[in-house]
Amino acid sequence: MSERRDLIQALTARGIKLVRIIAATEDPADGACVFVDDREAAYEITEHLIQLGHQRIGFLWGGISHRSSGERYAGYEAALKDYGMTVDKHLVVQGDYTFDDGFRGARRLLALREPPTAIFGSNDEIAAGVLAAAKSAGMNVPYDLSIAGFEDSPFSRQSWPPLTTAKQATEGHRPPRRTPADRAAAQRRLRRRAGTAAQPGLRATTGGCAVLRRRCARPAHAPFLPILPEPAMSLSDPTSTLMFAEAAEAADVVARQFSRNHATMETLAASLRAAPPPFVVTCARGSSDHAATYGKYLLETQLGLVVASASPSVGSVYAAPLQLRGALFIVISQSGKSPDLLRNAEAAKAAGARVIALVNVEDSPLAQLADTVIPLHAGAEKSVAATKSYLASLAALLQLAAYWKQDSNLRAALDLLPDAMRAAWQCDWSAVTDGLVEATNLFVLGRGLGLGAAQEAALKFKETCSLHAEAYSSAEVKHGPMALVDRGFPVLAFAQPDETGAGTRAVVDEFTARGAQVWLAGAGGNLPVAAAPHPLCAPLLTVQSFYRAINALALRRGFNPDLPPHLNKVTETDGRISALLPDAAPQIGQAAEQVDLGGGWLLPGFIDVQVNGGGGALFNNTPDVASLRTIAQAHRRFGTTAMLPTLISDDVGVMREAIGAMREAIAQGVPGVIGIHLEGPYIAPARKGTHDASKFRVPDEDEIALAASLDNGVTLLTLAPERVPLETIRALVERGVIVAAGHTAGTYEEIRAGLDAGVRGFTHLYNAMSPLQGREPGAVGAALEDRDSWIGIIVDGVHVHPASLRVALAAKPRGRLLLVTDAMPPVGADDPSYVLYGETITAIDGVVRNAAGALAGSALDMATAVRNTVQLLGQPLAEAARMASTYPAQFLNVDDRLGHIAEGYQADLVLLDDALQVRGTWIAGQYEAA
Repeated sequence: MSERRDLIQALTARGIKLVRIIAATEDPADGACVFVDDREAAYEITEHLIQLGHQRIGFLWGGISHRSSGERYAGYEAALKDYGMTVDKHLVVQGDYTFDDGFRGARRLLALREPPTAIFGSNDEIAAGVLAAAKSAGMNVPYDLSIAGFEDSPFSRQSWPPLTTAKQATEGHRPPRRTPADRAAAQRRLRRRAGTAAQPGLRATTGGCAVLRRRCARPAHAPFLPILPEPAMSLSDPTSTLMFAEAAEAADVVARQFSRNHATMETLAASLRAAPPPFVVTCARGSSDHAATYGKYLLETQLGLVVASASPSVGSVYAAPLQLRGALFIVISQSGKSPDLLRNAEAAKAAGARVIALVNVEDSPLAQLADTVIPLHAGAEKSVAATKSYLASLAALLQLAAYWKQDSNLRAALDLLPDAMRAAWQCDWSAVTDGLVEATNLFVLGRGLGLGAAQEAALKFKETCSLHAEAYSSAEVKHGPMALVDRGFPVLAFAQPDETGAGTRAVVDEFTARGAQVWLAGAGGNLPVAAAPHPLCAPLLTVQSFYRAINALALRRGFNPDLPPHLNKVTETDGRISALLPDAAPQIGQAAEQVDLGGGWLLPGFIDVQVNGGGGALFNNTPDVASLRTIAQAHRRFGTTAMLPTLISDDVGVMREAIGAMREAIAQGVPGVIGIHLEGPYIAPARKGTHDASKFRVPDEDEIALAASLDNGVTLLTLAPERVPLETIRALVERGVIVAAGHTAGTYEEIRAGLDAGVRGFTHLYNAMSPLQGREPGAVGAALEDRDSWIGIIVDGVHVHPASLRVALAAKPRGRLLLVTDAMPPVGADDPSYVLYGETITAIDGVVRNAAGALAGSALDMATAVRNTVQLLGQPLAEAARMASTYPAQFLNVDDRLGHIAEGYQADLVLLDDALQVRGTWIAGQYEAA
């Protein structure tokens, strides 16, 4: 298999008989050869991915010196060209035939603003690295990313999912039989790509390659990963990034801040000395919270005040009142618009605290709310990764402590700090950059005043380099985490020039003795540090040096630090999303409203196609605009930004009244209302559930016209296909009504006939429909078998067993399941009871049943359905969110304006925190806190 001609000649000269395994396009010279069609097989693998619908297919080279890798690339390139596609150089990564190169290459490709939906590795070991990278990123393979390898190694068969790959044909496994015309066409295509003609008379055996199409999938639409242009920066030039430029400005920012805030600090400090607070509370998120950690140690050591941290969720999610009378409440936020920080500041002020805002936007809502504003004066920060604003926050806290304590030494040090920061920026930390290029984990240590710096560094490793880093106090790391530290484990430590420094150095010595790879910034360390004009200034200098190193490391690892994966800004105009832009985009000016999401999840607003009631209102009982407004408002608290209020089986007069109310509500622009769901009355008595069978009937022409009469919104009609003539189903569909099968006792054949007539989906799968049995598949069997229909599922752990729902997920193509609530009035209401058909029904422990024991809707909200889909069904959050937004929009034919975060779409958005609780929603760009 060697490609070394000198070796082949030497063996031949010694009379050793050879059989060479060579590429189909290689010159065989003399001797017997087995041709391996690397190029043809790579062509077929790429063609397979293209035919699945992939348009962005990454390719990882297996070493540019290997002829086989070049042949496989040639096949990849030829397939793209034959299908009219161009080769995007950003999607081709050089490497070698190793797992590590596959991992690094995939990580680089997946960090692109327009990442590939499939990656072809030059061999299975590379593909294994791709699979590891995808899973470490939380991707669902093959649905989020299809992966193909080459060589059919054991790993390709034993991994999950098994990999598409190419196998050398044997007697037991031949490629699929082709006709003579197929073979001739393939040979012509191969020769055309190779630029050669047939070479008759060679003493050779041709060995074909079989492409094993194991587990690739059609590319999924990714509504949460918008396509953005690549920035004007160079992976080889660290100075080309916005992060570099902005971090380099930090010294000037701090000098400007000290000068401009002098009078404010004098006044504030005097008032604090006159009326000292009993304690201090900070409130912040992300980098700002790391600044608050520095503030805690700073104020506690210098002023003797206890400093606590208020978790934003205590006020914004739990709404728990805190005893803050007389306290100093310090809120740190660059934008001053984070909803949860605003809510906490409001609560603190109402509780009698004095609120101070450290904020970069001086006219922000937080600044207007605060008793005193300390502007950061950092200016616009366009890189997603905060740098100068973090250092400005530390500087503001330092200036406050100096003025409050009236410490002349510290105040003198403030004058020297900007120059010290400039010196810190010049410190060479390339040892860290070189040592962490291939790292996967590390610890960052600090203590006391240096702990916040360690926390900030760990965040930046994760944010800009996709490198898992954990920050620990050099004291706390001994309690468990140190068990992970052994030979070669990387550790970055910050030793403060104060009482904590000796302890940090002792831990570093212990880790070094274990063989760990340790870098220490501080006295006695192996990283250069700038001289601090005061020990309290040291964390600012350490972080300044670190920022330059992390910027370079990100580029070395193939990432753009200005645009970390999945961190973007959404802008909206007139209720629609006007653009999806990185923070670095020039279109974002100072006049643009910017909202700090506080690290939350921004998703397309949830769409619920089955909402009977909410907020104490039942649509059947009060079919008017006021009721619709109440229901929509109740569900908005749980992330639903578009819904179909649902009328269950009722008289024709009530139907007419409900449709009229819906028409008027849409005309008035009631937020969240986009159409009506008529659940019945054309359903089966045997599967009636809580419906009143006395209302059931077969629609005549007048009722068909009534059902199709909503001309400014969506109409969904649930019926039993066996109870309605097929001609009626066709007539409804022709008039624009979306028809779903539900509350049906139909046989498999009857349901199939309904699908052929235009039934588009199924209402609450498994519930109120003929079940799947061995000899009679029923409605459930027909629903699971049909690949084109949608099915609604109620994920509350009561209506359907989670295992049954997992079966549905496995049976249906991805994108065909959508979450529904079937919600009743108790959702968003204090009263668990309501009246349906004259009967009082009460929700008990979240379960709604009538007197006969039948489930009477649910007390489920959409946010809980999403959480349950993650927790009970094991779906990634991204997929659960699509099931609550993108897929319902597709089912309702409104996916041209709803269900995606994309340019031109309505700005319907929901913001979740880390616990997947709703923090706020936007409907047509209008924000409302949950």
